[in-house]
Amino acid sequence: MPLHILGPMVVIGVIGVAILLHLMGLSKRLRFDESTARAAWLRHFPDASVRTVHVAPDGHAALIHSTDGPGIVWAMGADSAARFVQGARPEQRPDRLVLHFRDIGTPTIRLAVPAALQDDWLKEIGPL
Repeated sequence: MPLHILGPMVVIGVIGVAILLHLMGLSKRLRFDESTARAAWLRHFPDASVRTVHVAPDGHAALIHSTDGPGIVWAMGADSAARFVQGARPEQRPDRLVLHFRDIGTPTIRLAVPAALQDDWLKEIGPL
């Protein structure tokens, strides 16, 4: 097939798939409640036992207390990521809590935690 025909077919096909996925609702950002946050954490750390779950007000992150220590599970598009918070450096901003890690795989996490709840979250996390 000539390239001048194949190129537009591929571009139109990719755009069509993206539109179809969006119309089907598969491009929505993941939202947590207590049970979905617990399930997401256990998917990343199956050997850990979850003690408590604190979901952020926007539902896109949760603070997890497990038998192995405190951690954060957060939405990355339609999927989740999870990380233990030992060694993180917290930074409080008026509209969010930022955790800086010394790991190239997860250098910074920005959590939409309002200023009124940030101290509570930092107390729950404990000394970093």
